[in-house]
Amino acid sequence: MLIDILFLLLAAVIIVPLSQRIGLSSVLGYLAAGLIVGPHILAMVQNVDEIHHIAELGVVFLLFVIGLELKPQRLWDMRHQVFGMGLLQVMITGVILTMVSYLFGHNPRTSIVIGFGLALSSTAFVLQLLTERGDLQSREGRLSFGVLLFQDIAVVPLLLMVSAFAPQSGAVSKEVGLGLSIGVGALLTVILVGRYAVRPMLRHISASGNHEVFTATAVLLVIGTGWLMEAAGLSMALGAFLAGVLLSGSEFRHQITADVEHFRGLLLGLFFMSVGMTIDVTLFSVFWLEIILTVILLLSLKIIVIYPLARLFNADHTTALRSALYLSQAGEFGFVLFALAANVNLLTSEQHSTLLLAIVISMITTPFLFNLALRLTYKSVQNDVPEEMLSDHANVTNDTVLIAGFGRFGEQVAKILEAGGIPYIAVDNNPSTVIKAHDQSLPVYYGDVSRPNVLKHLHANRSILAVITLDQPLAVERAIMALHTECPRVPIFARSKDGNDSIRLHDLGVETTIPETLESSLQLAAIILFRLGVKKANVIEIVNEFRDEDYRLMRDEINKEDEE
Repeated sequence: MLIDILFLLLAAVIIVPLSQRIGLSSVLGYLAAGLIVGPHILAMVQNVDEIHHIAELGVVFLLFVIGLELKPQRLWDMRHQVFGMGLLQVMITGVILTMVSYLFGHNPRTSIVIGFGLALSSTAFVLQLLTERGDLQSREGRLSFGVLLFQDIAVVPLLLMVSAFAPQSGAVSKEVGLGLSIGVGALLTVILVGRYAVRPMLRHISASGNHEVFTATAVLLVIGTGWLMEAAGLSMALGAFLAGVLLSGSEFRHQITADVEHFRGLLLGLFFMSVGMTIDVTLFSVFWLEIILTVILLLSLKIIVIYPLARLFNADHTTALRSALYLSQAGEFGFVLFALAANVNLLTSEQHSTLLLAIVISMITTPFLFNLALRLTYKSVQNDVPEEMLSDHANVTNDTVLIAGFGRFGEQVAKILEAGGIPYIAVDNNPSTVIKAHDQSLPVYYGDVSRPNVLKHLHANRSILAVITLDQPLAVERAIMALHTECPRVPIFARSKDGNDSIRLHDLGVETTIPETLESSLQLAAIILFRLGVKKANVIEIVNEFRDEDYRLMRDEINKEDEE
């Protein structure tokens, strides 16, 4: 197992950065890494089932972190998306796919299992891509998440349904009733323990001052809650999400998030690689036509069902179309449902393998469908913005600074430039931001600076320099690549998270970066010194000394990498 993990880590650190460098999602990089080292190509990794079981914890940690950000009141506000649209999506899609499966010659029970198994979407793929793009809090992000949350809940009755459909199943009603009772009991246990026992325990452990034990406690909460739910026949991910929601109002929320974030990232990457390892190239070469037709039918049907449902729940055209494309793939819970169906002889070995491959290929299409959704709706979003605010109407001149992004950071940069008498033009892809800035007569225009044709219309190559103030790493990288393509001689300045992020951006061709953590910590320290009575001149001298030293170390690191 240790050798397998080493091979997977090696593949990830080589292939994932290459995938991002050429403009693809990190998810595709992880899939490619798993495919290459998996048993069907290089066969460097053999324990696929064991690794996949461990990797499922990535989805569990992902849902826990999302739950920490979602307070109970916000969850209640999403009830229409979860129990309204989510329920209708699963039922309508499942029934239609069941009918299609029956028409292709499967018996009724097998058709129901196939139909409802494929009706589910991939929580891991969709939420990871939404997080990467910073769209989790967008309208389509919230709508997609609501549907995915109901699908996680629906896994429970679907698993019971498969067990009830088994040819050798006996007292079906008694078994289902017992399963539901155990499930409800487990839910109530998690709610009561999370509400009345976990916070006092966290306070006691934090008072000890042992950070390692606190981290171990956070991990115990995630895995322990998930195990309890799985033992009760429910979804591990659902249990972890519920635990996160219960702790979302806790004073320890931020510390717990920071502690489990690294586990989430590593395990989720491992999950995507484990999915890549299931791609059987030889099986695809035999049944490629059936698999491709299944994927096309699945994607098309889900888009056709989800779009009008989203419109029914008051989503605009852009939100509905993006949600439909985001949720069109099959999900990882299909692996669990179809494996159980194969064990109880509802699916043949050939049917099981073909369905798994169809799920994986539909997952692979997800990043491309995300990009397609953005392209198809770009003009629609433009229609929300008055024509004079579009980037086509911007007039970049030779002494103009181009600002990519007009959030709080970009707006502050613009104010300082204006105070210094330096003209600027800002571009942002949030219509409300652009309209608000336009009402203040600010030179802010709607557009996406990661698109070379937008930069071309802007005549960005005339700008004296470009400042990237975006806060999403993937969006920053795409903006840098677009600027290099369209205006290679324009120097690029950018914000960064910390020193390591600054080095990464320098490797991508950014001339100057400002680490947020460094500057904010220096400012806070200066305020503390003032408060404690240190003289102003001494404070300025101390802060400048530390600033110079930190930037010198960062420059030395960059120069060292350049020499290598």
